[in-house]
Amino acid sequence: MKRRLQSIAWICVLAIGLHASPAAAQSKHRLSAGLPPSLGEFTLDPNDSSVEIVSQNGVPGTDPNSRFLSASVDSASGVLVVSGSTDNLLMTNRSRAVALVEQLMDMDSVPIVIDATLILNGSASGGGGLIQLNAMLEVGECSVSVARDFGTVDAGFVVSTNGCNDSSFVSWNTSGGEGALHITSTWSQLPFLGEVYMEAQVNGDFGGILGDIPTGEFSHSGQLSIETSGGGVVFFSDSFLTVPEPDAAAGFVAALGALALLGAASRTERRNAAT
Repeated sequence: MKRRLQSIAWICVLAIGLHASPAAAQSKHRLSAGLPPSLGEFTLDPNDSSVEIVSQNGVPGTDPNSRFLSASVDSASGVLVVSGSTDNLLMTNRSRAVALVEQLMDMDSVPIVIDATLILNGSASGGGGLIQLNAMLEVGECSVSVARDFGTVDAGFVVSTNGCNDSSFVSWNTSGGEGALHITSTWSQLPFLGEVYMEAQVNGDFGGILGDIPTGEFSHSGQLSIETSGGGVVFFSDSFLTVPEPDAAAGFVAALGALALLGAASRTERRNAAT
């Protein structure tokens, strides 16, 4: 029952916080790396392809109380990464890391198929309580999201969709799980102004919606790819999803995930040696 209530509550958070209306929240080009509620880095400049942010209190593996959080996004490679580690430290106002990319796609002709995929690679551990990893992929009005819990009994993942309603000019096919989010849209008519917005996001949270936890670690990454067939799509940013090639990009995600966990492993090793 507790797990069900947590899942329902988090779906509500996703619906409110991640699926804002296009007019209110979406930009032609936006990159955001944030540590809510206030600390963050972002850019609207189409010539900027990356942002990142790091917050550290104490030194993991050295100080008895420490916390580290980071978030980064690169729109040229389509890589989004968040990570965190905390040792015996409660910081209710600094428990979450978020990476987000937003891009305008200009469609020049129909029919056209837009196939968007966000490949996910995330893990979390710790005896301090609940850790949540979440991700969202959106094309136009259609979004699919996944919420994953770690540290609770019968923890699993919950997938939800929003706004994916077929019409006379577009049809949607969505799927989601622990490893990937996927949206395929088939357009028989051009949307309003011929424009479609895309957004991808990954985040990690110590304690989730229930509050902060003192001990634990997480690493979460996403690899975004978009393929089109039929008509043409022009991205607002010339550098959007230009490098590296898909195989190299997948390796880049794995390397970033390994680096994010390296500090946590080192911390654990030092702590074991000390005891």
